[in-house]
Amino acid sequence: MKTKEKTVAVGPQTQRLKPERVQDGLAARKTLQRIKARERLAAMPGWKLDPGGRAIGKVRAFADPQHAAAYAAFAVQLAAGRRQALRLTLVQDRLIVTLHGRTGHGITGTLLALAADLG
Repeated sequence: MKTKEKTVAVGPQTQRLKPERVQDGLAARKTLQRIKARERLAAMPGWKLDPGGRAIGKVRAFADPQHAAAYAAFAVQLAAGRRQALRLTLVQDRLIVTLHGRTGHGITGTLLALAADLG
């Protein structure tokens, strides 16, 4: 099996990178993205990462069921407009909002932006 090399221009010279070096760079970038996502999530009050790392959630308490219904309608419209998966669970006076990352993408900036807009 033939391996592909990536060519990178460095000033007037061209340097060939071996496939394992390219993979190392991608792994480092993904790790950095995960760290940034976790830092951003930590700055958002109430939002928590699920144990599997594929979704984030927040529990919201409402004094009135009508307020919970209005918020749920708002959340559904906002998520649908951004084509993001959303799960709402009503337990007594609490609404549990769960946002799921797209398969293979995990927690993205788009998902975190939706969470921030949902409050």
